[in-house]
Amino acid sequence: MSKLLIFSGTSDGRILAEKLADAGHEITVCVATEYGGQVMPDNPAIKVHCGRMDEAHMNSFMSYSGMDAVIDATHPYAKKVSENIRRVCQMKKYQYYRLVRDSFSHMVEGDDIIFAEDALEAAKFVNTLDGNVFLSTGSKELAVYTENITDKERVYVRVLPNIKVLEEINKLGLSGSHIICMQGPFSEDLNYAMFQQINAKILVTKESGSAGGFMEKIAAARRAGMSIVLIRRPSESGYGLEDILRKFTSQKKMISIVGIGMGSVKNMTLEVKELCEKSELLIGADRMLSAVSFSAAARKVSLYKPEQIADVIDKAQESKIVIVLSGDVGFYSGAKKLIGELKSRGYNDISVHPGVSTVAYLASKVNVSWDDMVFVSLHGREQNIVNTIKYNQKVFVLLGGADSVACLCKLLADNGFSEVKIFIGSNLSYNNERIVSGTAKDFLSYHEEGVSAVILINDKVAMKSITYGIADEQFIRERVPMTKEEVRTVSLSKLQLKENSVVYDIGAGSGSVSVECALCMSDGKVYAIEHKDVALKLIERNCEKFGVSNVELVNAFAPEIDKDIDNKMLVPTHAFIGGSGGRLSQILDWLEQKNPHIRIVINAIALETVAEATAELKRRKIENPEIVSINIAKSKQIGGYSMMMANNPVYIFSFNL
Repeated sequence: MSKLLIFSGTSDGRILAEKLADAGHEITVCVATEYGGQVMPDNPAIKVHCGRMDEAHMNSFMSYSGMDAVIDATHPYAKKVSENIRRVCQMKKYQYYRLVRDSFSHMVEGDDIIFAEDALEAAKFVNTLDGNVFLSTGSKELAVYTENITDKERVYVRVLPNIKVLEEINKLGLSGSHIICMQGPFSEDLNYAMFQQINAKILVTKESGSAGGFMEKIAAARRAGMSIVLIRRPSESGYGLEDILRKFTSQKKMISIVGIGMGSVKNMTLEVKELCEKSELLIGADRMLSAVSFSAAARKVSLYKPEQIADVIDKAQESKIVIVLSGDVGFYSGAKKLIGELKSRGYNDISVHPGVSTVAYLASKVNVSWDDMVFVSLHGREQNIVNTIKYNQKVFVLLGGADSVACLCKLLADNGFSEVKIFIGSNLSYNNERIVSGTAKDFLSYHEEGVSAVILINDKVAMKSITYGIADEQFIRERVPMTKEEVRTVSLSKLQLKENSVVYDIGAGSGSVSVECALCMSDGKVYAIEHKDVALKLIERNCEKFGVSNVELVNAFAPEIDKDIDNKMLVPTHAFIGGSGGRLSQILDWLEQKNPHIRIVINAIALETVAEATAELKRRKIENPEIVSINIAKSKQIGGYSMMMANNPVYIFSFNL
């Protein structure tokens, strides 16, 4: 049994509520009017909520409803209401189903049909025609017609029998003889009788669908020789009535997500093979489906994107469904996103079955233990692999692409790790399996199609520093300004970096801040933004010296960065401003546009910069900014004495926008 929330504005909504309640589901129906609640079936499994709701009310209502799914059965023309329902469902991560009625407009096209996009356009058409007008478009937009049809005496309306509706119509100036209050749908004969009674020459209607008596209305109008103004239905995608009923009343779907190991049948577990053999529907990429070709009875669908897989499952008639993935579904697998997508659509009966992971397979083949190994995937992902290999003896890397191994080896060689031992496995478990070993410098031209895996062994592991503050003397400096060691240490502490932060180092100088940021973020990224060529060359040399590969140079005077480059830069989480060139206000505007919640640290030496930064804090109404003044003096040997030599005081501003 599921708890289902139905927003109803059509007779289809009433049908859904009744049939789904009879199928054992607990139903809550939201209707806009009391009349909508009165026509709902008298069933203890159906609760009815009356009253119009905007997006805020929907959000509040759904917060306490605890529903498994939401069905939008509102009127096809209630576009704003549907948008609100869909948006709230996305925020709440409820599975959302839009009920779409069959379209009949193509079946009624003719010389007597005038198509209009909305009520205003329909009213303008009516003004060009002669004779009495029969409006069957509901009461919601009635004011559009009374305001734009010159002679109101021509207008007759058919609406639901509702006192509030009648009061609103009277306010618009229509008399009782021009108002027909009845509940439909209506037969062709009854429609024809009404048209004859008021001598109607024009019918204005919407394409409401078969449940709304649309075809009978058109047939009666043509029989009476009337002109027809038809308001087009907004185009949308969704599910038909039978599709939704089938989904919630059919046999429960059992979904298994299985890992088939490297790909060969002999590499699969007996459990996975049995699940594939007994499945009714197999879904996976072509290579995966080829590997389980022994399951002849199952229907096979070649897909790998989570949303597309979930769409197929939504409409599937089969109950035993197996989704085939490579390797171990818990090791750099698409299973994580797939499970999230399926659960968001209400599928909770999901079982997960691992296969042999790539790391276990390759490690066993080269006789290397992997209990102390660090795992990295560069298959469609970015990571600071140089930093990882620098501080870990054993690293496993998953790669994709024919030249990916060569690119990795070149990166290692460029950063001083050309002698690192490497084991490379390609086409693992297949007949053309290839496993080779050597050092990184031996495979600068390695080329192999498909996914490859490597194990890197670094026998010269560095000890990672647990504090900031690389000595100034270790950096290549020349005559480019540099944030001094003690100031750098405090500034980096105030930045409050995370492992995966994205840092903009603005006015990067010699790159000391960029390097230290990069070294402490294994999954992070640093953009060193500097406009001086000599400084850019220094940053590049310092990055090479300290073996950091997650620093990208940006040759620009911030914020004047080439638009193409700017668009490709990752959204910053942090920014260090060591030099603003008098453009602090423009730089902060640019950063705020990039990320309104960015963490910023500014170093200021000149009093003019201090004044500019203080003014910006006030102008932007920054809450709880921190300003620290550092006065550093360092000892220097002069003769036989140690003299303290003072540096310029530095003001450190730290805050969140």
